[in-house]
Amino acid sequence: MDNNTPINQYANPTSTHLRPPEHLEPITIDGFEISPDFIEFVQKEPFLGESEENPYSHLQEFNRFCDLIRIEGMPDETI
Repeated sequence: MDNNTPINQYANPTSTHLRPPEHLEPITIDGFEISPDFIEFVQKEPFLGESEENPYSHLQEFNRFCDLIRIEGMPDETI
């Protein structure tokens, strides 16, 4: 670990995080639409890293909201 590297640099995604896990089934549907309500939720509820914010609560709420999404022909694990 480089002691001069800012801590936030360790949280940056790498190319290995940009690909879906290999065990997931491929998406075989021609197209799908992400609900404008979902996009609005994500935009209204960003995690800013403020001291009063709890990252675990934020992720829990985001995951709960994602569990509501259903796309015909797409496994829930892929979503």
